[in-house]
Amino acid sequence: MIFMTAAFTPAQDKEHELEALLRGLVGETAREPGALEYMLHRTRQQPPRFVFYERFADQAALDSHMAEPFFQKAKARFADLLAGPPEVAFFDLVAGFARPFEG
Repeated sequence: MIFMTAAFTPAQDKEHELEALLRGLVGETAREPGALEYMLHRTRQQPPRFVFYERFADQAALDSHMAEPFFQKAKARFADLLAGPPEVAFFDLVAGFARPFEG
């Protein structure tokens, strides 16, 4: 299992354009069987940052996701929309639980 986050800081005046691009990744990624969780969050403080919490079945599923044409197309736009490179971190699960959310 692969657990990771990817954080994005929008360039000046690019916040809404970046958010739309990242939201679009969610629907596309939902079609990938190895993508188990792909949650886009927005920080409450200003300037905002967007953070994906991602969980993939295995390294092959993550590699497949990164190679998808829709992802490569989005990645090509990052230089124009981001204040700096995305910050990616990988995690090992230590402890926890999850409940289904019905909201």
